[in-house]
Amino acid sequence: MAKEGEECAEYHNRYGRITLCEVEAADGWVYQPLCFYPYDRRPGAFLRGAIVSRPRSQPKEETVMLFECGVETPFMHAVIARGDLTQVVWEDNRDLRRRSDTSQCTEK
Repeated sequence: MAKEGEECAEYHNRYGRITLCEVEAADGWVYQPLCFYPYDRRPGAFLRGAIVSRPRSQPKEETVMLFECGVETPFMHAVIARGDLTQVVWEDNRDLRRRSDTSQCTEK
């Protein structure tokens, strides 16, 4: 659903709703987030078990940020509210910055 002042394209499939909106931030910067709103809102239906099995308290809302190895900014974040996956947002990759130390990267 587009908010006032946003222009969006919306697509529905059997997995959920996908939106691409042009959003202007308060500082005038315009960005185009690609968002996915799943019909199956179980976090484990979209995220790997190793991610959703981490022990955590039950906050009202939490954001899981996913990073590509060797990159210091996330490529995607998922919002989990009261245990349900509510939104997945792909980040603008034009601003991705490489990490100077990639020693934490491992292949599996």
